[in-house]
Amino acid sequence: MRSMLLALFLSAGLAGAPAAHAETLAPPAPFDESVGVFRYPSGEAASRVVPLALDETPIQVWLPLEVEETHAARLLTSLDGFLAQLPAEHRAALRTVAFDPGEYPANARKARQLNQPELKLWASAKAGIIVFYRNTPPGDWRVSRRRVFHEMGHCLAHMRFGTSTPPPAWTEAAVADDTFFSDYSRNAFAATGTLVEDFADAYAAYMQAIADGGDALPAFQATYPARARLLDVYTGQAAIAR
Repeated sequence: MRSMLLALFLSAGLAGAPAAHAETLAPPAPFDESVGVFRYPSGEAASRVVPLALDETPIQVWLPLEVEETHAARLLTSLDGFLAQLPAEHRAALRTVAFDPGEYPANARKARQLNQPELKLWASAKAGIIVFYRNTPPGDWRVSRRRVFHEMGHCLAHMRFGTSTPPPAWTEAAVADDTFFSDYSRNAFAATGTLVEDFADAYAAYMQAIADGGDALPAFQATYPARARLLDVYTGQAAIAR
């Protein structure tokens, strides 16, 4: 019930693109000889930087030197394809993607914080940077569209709001929709008192609905009407609709 959800927010002190975006892009740039030491969250590693030229300002992709070129090419192709489904204005929020050769250093703390003992983060983001983790070295990185879109939600929040925390209007929208966006966002809110993950989850689902077309976006709008109205503005869709 709405009164129950509102009580959660009060207790934490918080109350108060169309298909045209899927441009035809050049394939990922081939490997060059730009190498160096990159400081990943799990530690430093000799790495190669590859420019992903989706827009005028390429996104720098850092990969450990140990990664074979055929393997790296698959990762770059997947990343390129998912980012191509987002508007260029959103991609401007991303400067660097890094493939950490290790696991997320704070997995244990995060698992305790969210009361999910088996939780492992496969990606994280802050202002302009997305990092993918192996978690089971030397296993592979898990680059999926939903994961890329979720982390881009964090980057977009930093670009628009100056922080990963959405503005109070998002809290009001969540109360109006009378639900957390996902179990993950519910657990994150219980642990942190913020809707950081709620915004990223909602952004990912919203942009995926736009990319998929058909009934996907109307279904999102019907289920999360208040969030949808804000995302229309935050993502530029409201201007496009006019």
